[in-house]
Amino acid sequence: IRWVARVLGILIIMSFVAMHFSEDGLSKSYGLELTRDILPLNWIITIAAYILAWKWERASGILILTMYIIHGILDPRAWFVPFWIIMAIPGFLFLVCSLERKKRTENKED
Repeated sequence: IRWVARVLGILIIMSFVAMHFSEDGLSKSYGLELTRDILPLNWIITIAAYILAWKWERASGILILTMYIIHGILDPRAWFVPFWIIMAIPGFLFLVCSLERKKRTENKED
């Protein structure tokens, strides 16, 4: 599960870089002003969370899912966009991995 989340995170980072350097860029792909203004910050925090997840899975998983929720609140269409759903999956997987690790360490202590 951990490596699936990591590989998905790398693919999402690569797609972010590709979109950022495309002709249109990220800001022209959304119509709402608030979303357009918040989107770069949301992306930066999410990308940082994917990178930090290699070390701190639980905190990064929570941060990734929080950014998904914030983006969904700002632009309700994002709840149903496959790309945004795919972005949330690694956050969920990182949380599952951290909970499994915690459970294993608790079982070893008993």
